[in-house]
Amino acid sequence: MLSEPHALVAVVVPAYGGERFIAETLESVRRSTFRHWQLIVVDDGSPDASGEIATKMACSDGRIRVLKQSNFGVCAARNAGARRADDGVEYLLFLDQDDLLDREMLDVMVETLERRPQVGMAFCRARSVDELGVVVKTDAYAGTEVARYVPHGLGFRRLRDDEPVTPFETLFACWSGCLPSTMLIRRSVFDRAGGWTEGFGQSAEDWDLALRLALVAEVWRVPRTLVSWRTHGSQASTDVANYWSQQDKLFGTWLRRRDLAPIERERIEQAWRFRQRVLLPWFACREATRDLSKGRLWPAARGYARAAARLIGLVGLLSAYRRSTS
Repeated sequence: MLSEPHALVAVVVPAYGGERFIAETLESVRRSTFRHWQLIVVDDGSPDASGEIATKMACSDGRIRVLKQSNFGVCAARNAGARRADDGVEYLLFLDQDDLLDREMLDVMVETLERRPQVGMAFCRARSVDELGVVVKTDAYAGTEVARYVPHGLGFRRLRDDEPVTPFETLFACWSGCLPSTMLIRRSVFDRAGGWTEGFGQSAEDWDLALRLALVAEVWRVPRTLVSWRTHGSQASTDVANYWSQQDKLFGTWLRRRDLAPIERERIEQAWRFRQRVLLPWFACREATRDLSKGRLWPAARGYARAAARLIGLVGLLSAYRRSTS
């Protein structure tokens, strides 16, 4: 049986209904050029053979262990796996059961954190692959609004690849591509942030965690594509209606938080103002201008009206926010 003492990284894989892909996912960790890892699979009451597949692999590799629990949800499974990591583990990676790590992913990400003790989480890029593992997009987020923006003058600018620090305001204002499988997290910072919020459904839970990590430590983006993000019809991230519902829940939760210091509440207010007053109206105007250029007058009018409504509604939103935190 293979074994590897003194694991530095714990890779936690929640398993539920993933028998089709989980063996390939676990094998991608085993092929890693970085050797000081342990792999914790949490069978979250899976109705299929996911747990059995992982258990069979664990029988021949002592670096793999399998936990079984009732179906408490993906965030609870991730937290359970993190709690079972060895005492010497310094970093956590929460790998989805259908995603794949490049061989050098752990090496690159561990080096990023080892050299920068102030960084609590680093995330990389992902490519999109289909059910057969064939690359669909070399940039998993191509064609979507995934970027890192910061206030600049009266507007904003996009952070360059050579500007790795990703501040809280940037993460709050616009989702920046922090998928669970792309994030290597310093364990001590994960604990300070409180782990995964188990009340969130899948789609915004990664955004919520990234925000809480950014409140207590620096977040860095590594401009390399080191993960294959599997896209298929059965995954939660393809449910558009659920995504928007979870996003509304995310912002509602953050705007009503009462457990924060005044300076942290001020950061949230500034980030919310940046999102509502600058970014979203600009996105709406840009889309409306595209519609107008193609002769789609009614969609263009709605887009411009949406941008104006966001600007007008900002005052009321901020007033409600102040009342909820007073």
